[in-house]
Amino acid sequence: MLQPGDITGLILSGGASSRMGADKGLIPFRGKALVEYPVRLLKDYCDKVLISTNNPDYAAFGYPLLSDNYKDAGPMGGLQAGLSASQTEYILVLPCDMPLLSHTFVELLIENINGYEAVVPRLDGQLIAVAACYRRSTLMVLEQCMSAGLYKMQRFVRRVHHDVLVLDNTPLARELVNINFLEDLKTLENTE
Repeated sequence: MLQPGDITGLILSGGASSRMGADKGLIPFRGKALVEYPVRLLKDYCDKVLISTNNPDYAAFGYPLLSDNYKDAGPMGGLQAGLSASQTEYILVLPCDMPLLSHTFVELLIENINGYEAVVPRLDGQLIAVAACYRRSTLMVLEQCMSAGLYKMQRFVRRVHHDVLVLDNTPLARELVNINFLEDLKTLENTE
């Protein structure tokens, strides 16, 4: 299994958060800002954790902030900045809006990366490319996609040698619920 020095952690902080009406990662959930959930996970597996954001308020969490090199590129812009800044062969990417992700999920990604350029979960036929593990070698393909105006993470993933973790009907499926609206947050607050 990879060691913490082999992996850089990258948190995608949610960008414009236009559906949420506020910067998503800074919104409180069960007593902590949403961004603190992936920080808690990544620091157990990565010596270095980076936060992809253009908002200087994230500096309060004590981790280096990365601005996008490609403007208005969504999650791909964050991943490109993270892969460019990473000094390790692997980068473990988690979004700020999936607070239920667990150590079990992260370990599954790490355990399956050997022999692949990316390990990506799939749920209900959809690749969840914002909660995945990538090799730095994918940067060239990512930049080719972006230069061609292809900003869908799933298109990029399909162009690299990847493994798909099908999580349908598994206990991990529930962990991939993401928060896009304040109603989602309230619903999640009232469960469990």
